[in-house]
Parts: sequence; structure tokens; C-alpha cells
Amino acid sequence: MKKVKSREKFNTSLGETFIVDNNIPLKIGEDIEIDGKIYKIKRIIFPSVPQKEEIISIIV
Repeated sequence: MKKVKSREKFNTSLGETFIVDNNIPLKIGEDIEIDGKIYKIKRIIFPSVPQKEEIISIIV
């Protein structure tokens, strides 16, 4: 299990969405720990335009 630091959290119709740094490889179906809670990744969304910082959105 990987520990991931969340930048932001949103509640969306798809589920809880976290904005995280893209500094470790993540896979759909993988269990991760964010702020002491365990989540399973349902979807990974990459930015649609280039960003200075490498961030991704993960839906759990």
C-alpha cells in the first residue's frame, strides 16, 4: 500500500476526488492511504493541458 499526500479533496458525482502529486506510479484498483484512511483507486485523470507541476486527479 502506498501513502499519498492530498493537495485537495472534492466530492463529485463520480466519487471522492483527490488532487495529488504525480511522483509515484499508481494503478487503477490499487489501495492507497490518504490522511490515515484507506481508499481503492477507481479512476485516474490526467490534466488536459500542460501544467508546470505534475499533478493528477484520482477518484476513489
